[in-house]
Amino acid sequence: MAESSSPPSEASVLTAEKGFEIKENLLKNLGTASVGNFDFYKLKDLITAIYDYGRFHNKFPVEWTKEEAQKFKEAFPNGIRALEENLEQFSKSFQQENYFSVKLFVSALTFLIDDLFEQFKKLDPTPEVLTEMEKLIYQLKGEKYVKISQIQIWSNDEGTARDFCYEHEMPSLDGVPESHNWWVECEGLKITPKSDSDDDF
Repeated sequence: MAESSSPPSEASVLTAEKGFEIKENLLKNLGTASVGNFDFYKLKDLITAIYDYGRFHNKFPVEWTKEEAQKFKEAFPNGIRALEENLEQFSKSFQQENYFSVKLFVSALTFLIDDLFEQFKKLDPTPEVLTEMEKLIYQLKGEKYVKISQIQIWSNDEGTARDFCYEHEMPSLDGVPESHNWWVECEGLKITPKSDSDDDF
């Protein structure tokens, strides 16, 4: 897999002011994703845009203008078709060294399924398009669980990489929820401490 991620930095910490830029990047990548032609870098950009939007939306409320919502409604099917169509070929590019990229990929699929697809459904797509999207999302869910199993094989008992991996592919986990438990606290996932009332004793 190509080396392209940057180490987490202060610039990667999410702020409310970044919302417009993140939305625009998502809309652009959904609309320009290649259908009928495998383009690794465009697909990677789409997955990263979904990941960034998902973690932003988990941290801040997101308001869409009518124009933005219409663009999203029109662009979403193209992005999902491109992702599902090229999923197998894209997934095969991951090696054990791409441990962090695989985790990001699983988080992006989770944000797509649990967040973006739910938003798309609220925009009243035609029954035909909705049925098509539901079928494609089902395929993406299957790949998500395949990759979770792969992460488990590549992880040690602490949930971190068992062997060498590319540290520069580690993304910012700012805004990633605890439910994305393929990440662990020492990688930057914020874990809410249990209160005393949660104790079993």
